[in-house]
Parts: sequence; structure tokens; C-alpha cells
Amino acid sequence: MRNHNTTFFMRRIYTFICLIFVALNAQAQSLEIYRLSNSSGAYAVGFNPALLADSRVGGMLNLGQFHAGLSSNDIKNRFVPSSGINVKLKDQTFNTQDINLQGPSFMKQFKRNAAFAISTHYRSFQLPEGELSYLFSNNLESNTNKSLSGSYKSAGLKELAFSYAHPLAFKQHFVKVGGTVKLVSLYHYYQFQSSDLSLSNSRLSGSLSFQANPGNDEFDWLDLLKSKSNGTGFDFGFVYEFRPKYTDYEYKMDGKSQYDPAKNKYLARLAFSITDMGGFKTEGLVKNGLYSNTTIDPNKLSDGLPAAIGSLSLVGETINQLEYRFAYKNQAVAEVQLQRGWHLGTAYRSDTKNSSGL
Repeated sequence: MRNHNTTFFMRRIYTFICLIFVALNAQAQSLEIYRLSNSSGAYAVGFNPALLADSRVGGMLNLGQFHAGLSSNDIKNRFVPSSGINVKLKDQTFNTQDINLQGPSFMKQFKRNAAFAISTHYRSFQLPEGELSYLFSNNLESNTNKSLSGSYKSAGLKELAFSYAHPLAFKQHFVKVGGTVKLVSLYHYYQFQSSDLSLSNSRLSGSLSFQANPGNDEFDWLDLLKSKSNGTGFDFGFVYEFRPKYTDYEYKMDGKSQYDPAKNKYLARLAFSITDMGGFKTEGLVKNGLYSNTTIDPNKLSDGLPAAIGSLSLVGETINQLEYRFAYKNQAVAEVQLQRGWHLGTAYRSDTKNSSGL
């Protein structure tokens, strides 16, 4: 049996560079299976912070990793990194819909299985609804006749997260809770909306509203160090493990009971978390466009966002104080261990949206 204390305090450095998960035709997908494991360490932050406690990992230094989701409905948007890269599968073109970049992160486990983590994140997404996003696509043709009613939203968030998890009960019924406080900055926010816009032979008719937070026209990784608006977010997690044979992993060390830190000890596990609670305030940029058979340049619009905005000749700029609330998520996991170490489980996730939510 290995020395329990030595295992907790031995230094393990895990470097994940460009760990990619691509989900086609999916919204807000991620490496769920890996994040649910007891070896995910700092990567559990953002899904369920309680998973940090009693981890199979005593310590972790994560230099960087990311995953992305693709969709055939999305467009080139410089604020959504890699969205300008076209992936063609079966005569269909896909662009990046969402990307989650986890930057340098550190996690450490302490005595009695408590754990602490500091992590950095950049999350961005684009969400088209209806036909409006077609206006900015590479498929836009001069002889097109099309209704463009719908909406388009994109956002990018920078986060510095502080997480802590602690067990509350041991032995047969093992319970642990965890929480995360996130210092959040809004890197960009775009929203287009129209109910009557139409395109006919390179001419626009109807109205278009546009809302954004002030920002640069180009995406620059160094700009992530700057803050254009600030807010606070919160995550909360709970995990219950049923361990009817926990004594099988028990041993004595210096007269005290210790447990093998390298083994999963539960027969069944239930986890629940609520993430992305909170919000922030920022100054907003509001513009409108009124078109009556107005000529446009399809080549400039197909350059994607934000380059296309200037070609739309939007007017009526005003500055308002805007408040955004996150669209918080409910997540649950149920798992049972079968014979020979096999696990059978299911996961549930629900995105809860509100009128001003990101």
C-alpha cells in the first residue's frame, strides 16, 4: 500500500496543450466525460467544483487546453477564434460555434481531501437564429432573393476563477461540496435583430437593430489582459458517493486510518451543480439601420464580423448603461460501478436563459 501522505503532496505536472474536442451540429459541447472523471483535476472547474475534492490527482499545473463546437449555421467572427477556418464534410461547410479556452491553471489537494484551484478561461460563442446570419455568410450572392428575419448573438468572456472543495462526510456515505468565485470581464458582445429585413439582388429593405459593448474591431489575444467591463460569477457543486466497502481501501499509517488515494471507492455516485450565476454591467453601443431598396456590397459583408458592420451603414449611435445576467446551467450526473471497474452513468445538462442573459 502506498504512503497516503506522500501521494497527496507529490508534485504531478500535467500539460495539456491543444486538447481538442469537436462537436458537429452541437451547441455548447465540451469534454464532459473527462471533466466528470476523478482525475480531471483543475479541468473540473466550470462543470462541478465539488469534483476537485478527493481527486485521484494530488496536484496539477495545466498550461492550456481548449475545445470547440462546430455548426453549419455559423459565420466568420474574429471574436470567436478559429471561426474563419472552414471545415468541409460531405459537401457541407462548418464553422466554429463556441470555443472554451482554459489558460494556465493550478490545483492542489490538501489534508482530508480538500482541494483548491486557480484557473483562467476565455469562452466565446455565436448563436444565430432564423436567416439573418446568411447576410454575413460566404454563400451570399448578388442575385439572391431572401427573407432575413431572425437574430444573431455572439459574446466572449474572460474569467479568473478561484475554487475550493471540501468533504463533509466520510466512510460509507461520502459527501463533498465545492464553490467557485469568478472575476468576469466581457471581451465583446454583439447582437443583431430584425423581423422584416429582406435581400433582393444585392439590395436591402427593412430594419436592423445592432447592440454591442465598445471594443476593438479586431481580436487580439493580448487584449484579454485588458478589462472593458467587470462582473462576478458563481458556481456551486455537490457530490454524493455511496461506499459500502470503503474499509477495503483502508490502512493504518502512523496510527491513523488512511485510504488509498489512487482508487475510486464508490459503488454509486450522484453529482449536481449550478454554474454561471451572476452578471455584470457595461456601457452599450446601440445602432439601427433603415433600408429601402438600399444597395450593399456582398463581398464586404461576406468578410464576416466585425468587418461587415461598417458596410451596413448603421446610424443612431447612443451609449447606454446595460446590465447582463448569465444564462446559468443546471447539471447532474448519476453513475454506478459495475464489475471489474466498469462504470455506467448518465449526465443531464440544462441551459436556463433569461431576457438579458448571455
